[in-house]
Amino acid sequence: MNTNNIYRQDGFSTALDAIYQTSHKNIPITLDGKEHSLPVFEKNKELLVGILFEKTGLSAYMEDNLNMVMPQIVSYAEENDFKNLRVFSRQEMIGLSNHAPGKVNMILPLPKDADVIWKGIKGTMRNRVRRPKREGYHYTIRHHADDLEIFYAIYCQSIHNLGSLTLPFSFFKDIFSRFKDDTYIQVGYLNEKPVCTAFLTDCGDEMFMPWAGSITEYNRFGVNMAMYWNMIEWSIEQGKSALNLGRSTRGEGTYRFKKQWLAEARSLYMYNIPIYQESEIKTKIYSHISSSIKKSPEFVMDCASKLFVKRFY
Repeated sequence: MNTNNIYRQDGFSTALDAIYQTSHKNIPITLDGKEHSLPVFEKNKELLVGILFEKTGLSAYMEDNLNMVMPQIVSYAEENDFKNLRVFSRQEMIGLSNHAPGKVNMILPLPKDADVIWKGIKGTMRNRVRRPKREGYHYTIRHHADDLEIFYAIYCQSIHNLGSLTLPFSFFKDIFSRFKDDTYIQVGYLNEKPVCTAFLTDCGDEMFMPWAGSITEYNRFGVNMAMYWNMIEWSIEQGKSALNLGRSTRGEGTYRFKKQWLAEARSLYMYNIPIYQESEIKTKIYSHISSSIKKSPEFVMDCASKLFVKRFY
């Protein structure tokens, strides 16, 4: 069983750099006397912790110790002249405003027996899961490069229908080639036509499904329902304790769809932290004032203090 999070590995960070035109590096974070590595991304004088997914940034251990981790990240941002720090987290930071209200991770805890979930969902859902099989539905979940193009074609159509932007094929190809042993592609067929798909990644105790889609006109046969059920059964067979169904916004369609599978909504947080930095013009002005004070009598300094001291705090 894989115990690593591929999203915090250098190969995944490199793939993100190619898409978002960022520059990543790993910075040291000290916790309990031990040094840990934190992937960060830089773009336009902004320091980013966690891009695309919160999984690309803080580890669970770091999130449990934010009071010790955040000062180190802020110090790094200050020392390297960043203007802003943006952090994605699964933990709330008291006193800071969440810039992603309503964003949640949909996590389905998995029992040892899939029948527990089967009995917990509504009867109408069970009927919709059964119907596709009567129509000739079958599926595969495997490491197979040929499935990548099938996945991408359906993914693009599905994302287009949602009015969102797609990630390029090169990104998925890169991830699949770098982490083939930890990535799976699920394809559902109605007879022999691919009609639904999901991209799954092994994250140790958790199976993570960040991308999925189906051809809309075939959803009337319940193929999307069958896909999710098969994904749940298969994840249990793999010995996983949870299936992460990805990010959603409370109240929206994907949120309601995932919620009906008994998934739990766990809040996500995004914080923008401005890093104080004098502008070049202000720095020159203050430098000129300082030089003038040094060359002037003390009474001039006293007058200048009354005018300018309020600007230094």
